[in-house]
Amino acid sequence: MFQRTTKKPTGRILDQLSILVVNFTSLREQFASEVDWQISSLRAGEWLADLICLIPIHIAVCRENRFIPLKDGVFSAELERSLLGAEVTRIVDSLTFGWYESLFQSYMASKPVKVVSSMGEQSVGKSFALNHLADTSFAGSAMRTTEGVWLSFSTAIQIFTTGIPDVVDSDKNEITREFSLKFRKIVQDEQDSNFISRLHAGKLNIIPWPVIESNEFYRLFNTLNNLLQKQTTTHHAAGEFSHTLKTLMAKLKANDWGALSHTMAAHRAQSLLGLLPKALQTGLTETEPSLEPLKNFDTDLFIEKPDTEARFSIPTLLEAPDRDVALLTLCNNWDQASLRQQRTESEWIADLSSHLNHLADMRIDHVSEWISSNLARFQTSHASIEELRRTCSSASLELKTNIQLCKATCADCQLLCLRPRSHEGSHNCLTSHACIHECGFCAKESVFKFCGMSAGHPGKHVCVINTHLCGEPCELSAKRGCLKECTKVLGHPEDELHSCAARLHMCGEPQRDTAA
Repeated sequence: MFQRTTKKPTGRILDQLSILVVNFTSLREQFASEVDWQISSLRAGEWLADLICLIPIHIAVCRENRFIPLKDGVFSAELERSLLGAEVTRIVDSLTFGWYESLFQSYMASKPVKVVSSMGEQSVGKSFALNHLADTSFAGSAMRTTEGVWLSFSTAIQIFTTGIPDVVDSDKNEITREFSLKFRKIVQDEQDSNFISRLHAGKLNIIPWPVIESNEFYRLFNTLNNLLQKQTTTHHAAGEFSHTLKTLMAKLKANDWGALSHTMAAHRAQSLLGLLPKALQTGLTETEPSLEPLKNFDTDLFIEKPDTEARFSIPTLLEAPDRDVALLTLCNNWDQASLRQQRTESEWIADLSSHLNHLADMRIDHVSEWISSNLARFQTSHASIEELRRTCSSASLELKTNIQLCKATCADCQLLCLRPRSHEGSHNCLTSHACIHECGFCAKESVFKFCGMSAGHPGKHVCVINTHLCGEPCELSAKRGCLKECTKVLGHPEDELHSCAARLHMCGEPQRDTAA
């Protein structure tokens, strides 16, 4: 019946169609009982995406000789006023395609895209043709004369194809020959400047369309679909297509007639530049309200590069915690931090420096790969891209500079300073400055007492120096670095100077230039 009424060939698809009508009470009772429901099983996400793709969205109109992009399919006077005189990059960032945005930017971001355009005079069936070609529904737009530019997305399907509708079989060859002659004449008259060769590179098909409401009329859509499937992919990812379309619309809006590739490269470089500080600091593009990892903007795929959760300080690019605080956090998070006084200070500090450099290298490599991935399809010689790379290089150098340790001797003990290199103020090991070991002399008597000397001191561990050792004031106690009390054995010869355990005493006098 359906096929006889609509003239649409369906094969045997509708043979198994069954319709069951029940009232709500019966339906509720059946749901409550244990009934083996014979229902369809669909992937919710895929089904929802297919449902969204059925409805096209209005993306632009032309009024009073002006191209007006729409936001989420709706004209906004407020948005139009805000974009007056705006640069292309700002217009691009303001454009969104409503329910298609998540498909282009996330769910189907990595899928290739082929573009099908339907152009022609009023009421010749452009919407009707697209509905049957890609299983979309332009009914909403076709309730009146379709105005402006509409966008629909089909997960199933650039070639320029001219369709001549309502042609009987006897006229097909003649019409094809007539159109071919006309196009050939255009090419001959205009030569190298003809639009057919320049715009379509010779890929022009002329298809005489069968009479409407005949079986052949509907079957030809499958043939055309198969033809489109064989064509070269015009956009390798949906995210790439979205970026290209938004940039093209923004250029038309701003009357910018420069090269599209240059504008797209500049916009991508500026987008990366805006996210660069956060990316170098945290390894993420966003931290609030949720964590957003580094991705390829065109495919929405994560950048597969090892990284750390560490947070670095880059004051020139981003307001961040003080570099002393950031460096202290990095040091404390090291899994060997608690072993500081269990090892020699020189070995421990060398391993810590290597650890910090490794963290910084991982972050810099991750961000560099993120930038390279997002710039792969653009010319590297573009000025905006070169500026981005220079900024990234200088910021990476600053990041590594801010994790370099001072390593001078602490002002309050014998450990080394963990503050950043070239810091202001006194040197600080960032510990309690107290030795954590037990007294070696008391241990021999099975008595536990902590060492009373400062952290990192040389020699034996002593709880109270004048109890187990000499304890008299060191002869150099007025000098910097002195531990104050003599650590020689009790009753050492009087002709021996009292000496503490410090390996080095500093004179404290200003440095003098001895050059001739």
